[in-house]
Amino acid sequence: MDLAANSGAPVVGLIDSGGARIQEGIDSLAGYSAIFQRNNNMEEPPQQRTQDDPERRDRGLLHVVPDNPNQPYDMMDIILQVVDDGDFMEVHELYARNIIVGFARFDGRPVGIVAQQPDHLAGLLDINASTKAARFIRFCDAFNVPLVTFIDVPGYMPGTVQEHGGIIKHGAKLLYAYAEATVPKTASLVRKAYGARTSP
Repeated sequence: MDLAANSGAPVVGLIDSGGARIQEGIDSLAGYSAIFQRNNNMEEPPQQRTQDDPERRDRGLLHVVPDNPNQPYDMMDIILQVVDDGDFMEVHELYARNIIVGFARFDGRPVGIVAQQPDHLAGLLDINASTKAARFIRFCDAFNVPLVTFIDVPGYMPGTVQEHGGIIKHGAKLLYAYAEATVPKTASLVRKAYGARTSP
């Protein structure tokens, strides 16, 4: 945007394209602008002070994941305990609810979070979840936002509907998005990480 403004080109921002609906999302816009202060991947995202000690121990994490491996839990309980000040801005929370994507901070630095949601469809990866996560990963990579992934996935959604819809193709898009992302990436294995299987 700075380059466009300096060269005299027109700049169309969120306010210009939002119209009357802009008032509906002031909180979301403030959150986005705090993370994406500049529109490029050449600068570090802005850092913010936090009240949380980066060396803290979150004892509550010991009780989130049930002993029974088949019992679901809410991955948001983990995310909200580990991010700065328990502040997490989920993106597209009503779409493909078996995967969580959103923005948070660790030690004041913005990160993109991708996590399976065992509380919905057991956290299985289906076409919609794979597409949602792949788009989010590419978005974070475009704005130089590091990625943190919390993994608890029993595999890909089985069934002819998913197969005919191209689950292999869409699942591969998710893998490619991770592989092609140049931002720092880290992952935490929460319970399980299974992939696809083929029959002999």
